[in-house]
Amino acid sequence: MRRPMYTLLLSALMLSAPCAYAEISASANVALASDYVFRGFSQTKEDPALSGGFDLSLPNGLYLGTWASNVNFEPNAHLELDLYGGWSREFDNGVGLDLGVIQYEYFDSSVAEFTEVYGGVSYSLFSATLYYDVNSDQDDYLVAELGVSKDLGPVAATATLGLFEPDEGSGDYNYWSIGVSKELGEFGFDLSYHDTDVDNDENADGRVVLTVSKEL
Repeated sequence: MRRPMYTLLLSALMLSAPCAYAEISASANVALASDYVFRGFSQTKEDPALSGGFDLSLPNGLYLGTWASNVNFEPNAHLELDLYGGWSREFDNGVGLDLGVIQYEYFDSSVAEFTEVYGGVSYSLFSATLYYDVNSDQDDYLVAELGVSKDLGPVAATATLGLFEPDEGSGDYNYWSIGVSKELGEFGFDLSYHDTDVDNDENADGRVVLTVSKEL
């Protein structure tokens, strides 16, 4: 299941090799959140999450990155590591494209790793992204997300509406979030509300999440 990600990483490095090192930039981030919510579900059983990531911006719109966070769900999953890479570009007319692949890894656990390919388009305040699972060890699914963001002066506001749709059987659901964020000094603060239409699962109940982050 890892072959698509490794193939992308190798291709990106080969394409960028002839370019000057000055065209490659790196950034890192760390964040502390009151909960780690992924597509409407708490990944930490409503406990705090410490996360961090590292990103490389390569020539020609290519990028690579990794991100990790503590998690807490059965069976005995305690650490998630994501590896991703892709290509993005904003055209002169304001339309942005983002295409890539992401690998989700879980350590000290029998939770199956999985891989998604994604494609997104953005324009002005709006964005739309599709994710498709390409891991044959589990049922395939499609995730569609719509987003809107607006700078309101004192704060920036964002909202997301998502649909999780398995290829076969039941299990589809909707999720959404709305929040505000603000930079204060060297730190970023985000306050958001997350909810789903899933019944009988406390990890999918509505919740408010506070995140404090810092770029390194």
